[in-house]
Amino acid sequence: MMHILMIVLQMIILGSQFQWHQWLQLPVGMVFGFLIDAILGLTLSWSFEHYAIQLLLCLLSCLITAFGVCLVVKANLVFLAGEDLYQAVAIRFNFNFGSCKTYGDILLVSIAGVSAYLCLHTIIGVREGTIMVIPSFLIELMGRKSKALVIV
Repeated sequence: MMHILMIVLQMIILGSQFQWHQWLQLPVGMVFGFLIDAILGLTLSWSFEHYAIQLLLCLLSCLITAFGVCLVVKANLVFLAGEDLYQAVAIRFNFNFGSCKTYGDILLVSIAGVSAYLCLHTIIGVREGTIMVIPSFLIELMGRKSKALVIV
């Protein structure tokens, strides 16, 4: 449902600049979600007891995620709905994509935390790995270094 909402928001933000092939974000998102679930199933038995190792692996995954998003943006491929929404804002209002991603991720994490608290009366599912918006900062930093993510 969130993917559809994000695509509709892209349509509103971009207006006539919205291209119908951007609806491909739906099947791409479904495949991405399936792959995430499959990899989770393969790694479910992995257990890292030491918090420092868990934190290090989280940071490593942030770096890999940031690099992957940079490649997708530079190649101008079909994005996931969230990234394409950030790109729509960047295009429409002439902002830096990395900045849009950073603020957008902070907003989504805030919505998750508030929703969890309102519905469950406690914050569940939002921990330090969720709060780390390091991929967004890395994307912004990589974009400034390479000028690859400055969308005009």
